[in-house]
Amino acid sequence: MFKHTKIPVNEYTEKQKLEIKYELTRLKSEYIINPVDLNQISYNYSKLGNFSSSNKAFILNSLREKRKSSLQKLIWTGREDSKNIDLYAFYRYGETFIHSLWLPILRDAGIHITFYCDSNLYELYSKTGLIDEIKLVRRENLGNFNSDKLNKKFTLMSPNLYGLAKEFKLNNLSTEIFRANESDFRCFSSRYLHGVKTNILIGINWGSSSPKRSVPLEVFKAISEIPNVRLISLQKKPLSEDLETVDFNQKFIDSQSELEDETSFYSTFLAIKSCDVVITCDTAVAHLAGFSKVLTYLLLYNNHDSRWQHGDSIPPYPNMKIKRLENSNWKEIINLIVEEIVIRFN
Repeated sequence: MFKHTKIPVNEYTEKQKLEIKYELTRLKSEYIINPVDLNQISYNYSKLGNFSSSNKAFILNSLREKRKSSLQKLIWTGREDSKNIDLYAFYRYGETFIHSLWLPILRDAGIHITFYCDSNLYELYSKTGLIDEIKLVRRENLGNFNSDKLNKKFTLMSPNLYGLAKEFKLNNLSTEIFRANESDFRCFSSRYLHGVKTNILIGINWGSSSPKRSVPLEVFKAISEIPNVRLISLQKKPLSEDLETVDFNQKFIDSQSELEDETSFYSTFLAIKSCDVVITCDTAVAHLAGFSKVLTYLLLYNNHDSRWQHGDSIPPYPNMKIKRLENSNWKEIINLIVEEIVIRFN
């Protein structure tokens, strides 16, 4: 097997390039059985400019345990004893959403899932059709990185699930996770969007729990100036209160303050599905929008989470365009997005 080392791109030999290409070809053609440093493969491909292969390798790696010691543990494949497991949402919502890619894999393996989550996630996951039983727990009792057990009580990020990678090929990532019930969608539209007359409805989310991932709300003013556009905030409290400080808050839907009181991510998902476009920073809403099939722009700083790689797209979210700060500023990037939206909806 090719020995993975971080080499500056200008120092790759043709032989090393061929070895890297062979490595991912092998992964595409075989079931993933042996522990492989997919993150390094992803890094090598990004250096070669092959962002599609790089992103595929990275996403698969995110579904595996990065700590080598954990890979030596007993890995349950759902083939021994009972096919019932207790599965816990992760305490960070964004991590829970992206690792929900496991749900159809578990389902296809014929495993009965009892899913534990808090009230903010309950309705969203109860609508997936991928869970047999769902139970409410307090958020502080949700899983974390240290909660992996060998007694079939796992988080969505548990290394004990990774034996199921045998059931799963690199090209089989399913993004059909979250669903908006038609009657729920009509009720949402009637309650929050009644009387909204616009050609373009754009959802925005500017704030994250980390200031390093948040974008100043003021830069979205150019979005509000697009002809025949209305805005809907997808921001959760307390940052949603920032709307009171900007001079374009009249461009938001009339029932915005009522919507801000909603804590359920199912309501957020219905709001996203109501939009023509979503623009968001790196937060849980970005992952939820990524699963929605709605055109989504993700705004990233230079020191972003490595999951987003280096390209302008990422495989699980084919509807997402990634805009990176790099040598620009947010105003320039927003102006480019405005141009794209105007051309698309002209």
